[in-house]
Amino acid sequence: MAEETKRFYYYANGVYLDSCMKFPELTPAYPSSEKTVVKIEFGQTPEKLENLKAKGVRFQAAPNEFLLPIDDVATFWVKNGDHIIIQPEPRVNESEIRVFFLASAMGALAHQRRQFPLHASAIMYNGKAILFSGDSGVGKSTLAGLFHKKGYQVITDDISIIDKEKNTGQLLIEPGYIQLKLWEDTMNSLHIGKKEGVLLRPGLKKYGYPISSIPKKPLEIQAIYALSVYPGKEILVRPLEGWEKFRHIKKRTFRQKLVDPMGYTEPHYRLLEDICQSLPAFQLQRPFEEGYTTFVEFVENHFQTNQ
Repeated sequence: MAEETKRFYYYANGVYLDSCMKFPELTPAYPSSEKTVVKIEFGQTPEKLENLKAKGVRFQAAPNEFLLPIDDVATFWVKNGDHIIIQPEPRVNESEIRVFFLASAMGALAHQRRQFPLHASAIMYNGKAILFSGDSGVGKSTLAGLFHKKGYQVITDDISIIDKEKNTGQLLIEPGYIQLKLWEDTMNSLHIGKKEGVLLRPGLKKYGYPISSIPKKPLEIQAIYALSVYPGKEILVRPLEGWEKFRHIKKRTFRQKLVDPMGYTEPHYRLLEDICQSLPAFQLQRPFEEGYTTFVEFVENHFQTNQ
C-alpha cells in the first residue's frame, strides 16, 4: 500500500482531492487552499453507522454518511461531503480499491455535496457537453470511446457530475476521470490492445483505458441522450419531454437510493427539476443488429443539427 505520510493531489468532479494513495485515473493538481478539498485517508471504519436509515447487502446509509464494505477489497466510509476513509483488506491490490472508490464512493460524495451524479458518459462538441446516459451495458463507454477515436474530447466516463453554478444558476458538467472503462470485446472493436489498458479486477475482462486529457473546467450541457437497444431495424431518436424525461433522469441517477437516507431529498429533487426543465433530452434507440459505425455517424449528425 502507499505510505500514509506521502500525499497526492487531484482534481475531479468539481473538487480537489488530498489523497493518501495514487489515482492514475485522475487529473493531477496542486494543493489548493481556496477551493473545496476532500481528504482521503487510510484508517479504521465502523462496522455500523449510527442513526442508520438504510441498509443493503453491500451498503449502509445515514444522514451525511455512507458505508461500503467490499469483501476482500476494502471498506469505504464517506462522510460530510469532505472526507473519505478507506480501510483496505490485507494484501489487496490498490487497482481494486480504485475501482470501487471511483464509482460508489465518489457517487455518494457527489450526493453529499448536493451535486447530481448521472449514470452517463460525456464528450465535448463545440465547447459544450453531450451526455450519453442509460443502464449498465447499453454502450455509454463504447460510444464515448468511438467518439474519442474520431478526435472528440472525452469529459468523463460512466458517471457525469452535474452541478449548478452558484452565481448564475447555470447547469454545468464537471470534468471527471482520464480513463474509459471498456470490456475486452469493446477494446477489440476499437482496435485497442489489452496492453494499452489496465485490468480493473482479476477475473473481470474489463479494462481501464487511459485517455490523454479532459477539459480543465466545467462545461455547459448541450443535450442528454438516453441510450437503449431494441429489436427493430432502424435507429430511432425522439425528444423526451415532461414526465417521461423526469422518469428517465431519476432512474439514471447514480446511487439514487442513497438520496433519502443520507438526508438530501429536497436539494436533490430541486436539482432534478432544474435538469428536466433546462436541458434538452432525446431517446436514442439502436437496433440489436446495428453496427456502431453507422450508429456513431447518425448520432454525430443529430447533435450537429440540434445545436
